[in-house]
Amino acid sequence: MKRQFSAFLVAATSVFVLTTGTAQASDDACGMVLCLGGRILGGSGGSQCSSYEKKYFSIIVKKNGKFSASRTAKERDKELKSCAGGDPGIVSTIGDKFGGVRGL
Repeated sequence: MKRQFSAFLVAATSVFVLTTGTAQASDDACGMVLCLGGRILGGSGGSQCSSYEKKYFSIIVKKNGKFSASRTAKERDKELKSCAGGDPGIVSTIGDKFGGVRGL
């Protein structure tokens, strides 16, 4: 009985950790969409957006040791699309403007 309870506890904890991690990643992606979308519209977002912008621009893909703008844009686009509530038009505009650049 004790062994079954331990197995159940491990399984329940694993599910909790996995769903919490997924929710956090989705929240980060949605924050990126909101902040970068606001920047496109002329806002700055202030200090609340700096962590989301930093995370977005930290997504960098290299090829042969050099920055690859197209591959970086694809990875950043994938990250933004993980926000279920993100407007596809805004996500596309963010990708067009910021997808292949190194920073603001």
